Amino acid sequence: IALLTFTNFLQIQNKFKNKKNIYDNLDSIATVVSNKKHDLTDVSHRLDNIEHRFKDTLNLVKDLKNAQNIISERAWSGLMRFKAIQLHQKSLSLSHKKDNVLKKSLDNHKLVTTQDQKSTETEIKKEG
Repeated sequence: IALLTFTNFLQIQNKFKNKKNIYDNLDSIATVVSNKKHDLTDVSHRLDNIEHRFKDTLNLVKDLKNAQNIISERAWSGLMRFKAIQLHQKSLSLSHKKDNVLKKSLDNHKLVTTQDQKSTETEIKKEG
């Protein structure tokens, strides 16, 4: 009976050791799961930060496109103003040349008229 009791005691002790090992293993697993949960939470926060940065980047890209459009419009407007100034300067230059041609023509007309008048006066003096 003592041998049987001792054998039963050893079997019960082994069962407790096995259960303790199982509890220790479960505790280790729980610790690993908890650490993984913290890791996943950190990853989730990082992903949220990345998402916010991505949205900020998209907003910056939109702002840059708007700025580019504004710059393009202003550059086009400036180019058109420059072209208008060039045309105005050409117009003034042509107008100045036309005035010079008219002045020369008028001077030539005055010269011819003066010469005609002098030759008429000379003829009158000869006849008179």
